[in-house]
Amino acid sequence: MLFQIGKLKKGLNPPSVTNLVLVSPYMGTAIKTGLVTGIIALAVKYLSLSFPLPEGNLEEGPSLNV
Repeated sequence: MLFQIGKLKKGLNPPSVTNLVLVSPYMGTAIKTGLVTGIIALAVKYLSLSFPLPEGNLEEGPSLNV
């Protein structure tokens, strides 16, 4: 069964900057959470570049060609 929702306007959507609510009791918490998340991401990136994992499958032992 098909339902028709209605006609859609063509073109770009109007900017929704006026709909943003920048004054909120949770804005400070959101900013702090974003900063902590960013710092953790940068630390993980730095550590992954400083201590790269060895290539290959680590589950296999050394190959013995006897």
